[in-house]
Amino acid sequence: MGLNDEAILTWGVAAALLLMALLLVRPAIRHRLQRKREELMINGLGVDQIRDVIIDDGMDGTVVLERLLLTPEGMLVLMTLRREGNLFGGDRIDTWVQVRGKRTIRFPNPFYTLETLLAAVRYHAPGITVQSRVLFLGDCSFPKGKPEGAWTMADVPEHEGKRVTAGVLPVMQQKWDTLKAHATPINPKTQAHLLPAPDSCCRMRIALSVLQIIAAGAWLAWRLLEI
Repeated sequence: MGLNDEAILTWGVAAALLLMALLLVRPAIRHRLQRKREELMINGLGVDQIRDVIIDDGMDGTVVLERLLLTPEGMLVLMTLRREGNLFGGDRIDTWVQVRGKRTIRFPNPFYTLETLLAAVRYHAPGITVQSRVLFLGDCSFPKGKPEGAWTMADVPEHEGKRVTAGVLPVMQQKWDTLKAHATPINPKTQAHLLPAPDSCCRMRIALSVLQIIAAGAWLAWRLLEI
């Protein structure tokens, strides 16, 4: 094998490994950018927010709040679910359905959980308007009609990633500060099961792409030393 053939083999294999790394990591990068955009839009809904906390429900129990936002109109309990495809459900239908291609997935009516969260927040903020929404993230839609109280990303008011700046009434701010101080943050080390599931697929893709880059570097180092 001549020198040119050696060089072609060396750089060709390295390029193939780097290309594989790029193909692996592109969906993960796209997903991360989408998640960042979603976070900016959600953050823009309120003047302030608390996330992933535990509060008592006023009935000797506790609830987990994924997100609670303070808005000029009151408070907003927000629950997010990541779904893809067509969704079918109703306010009092126990089991909702997600159809993605030929796959059908059933999941519990999220409004039942939302009602419990709503009652707990109202217990801590009497006299304050408290609303609730289930926000479905991902490329999904309700072809047979969307239940009231359900949002997709298309329904989120667009604030261009900036928080609402309208003023909040002092009485509302006082109740918010009290609730915020009362809430207990979830400990990720001991209560990880209460937190949303991590994006394991993205992490795996990123890890594999890093391994491919390391392999390309190791291959180049070995070949250049041999030539």
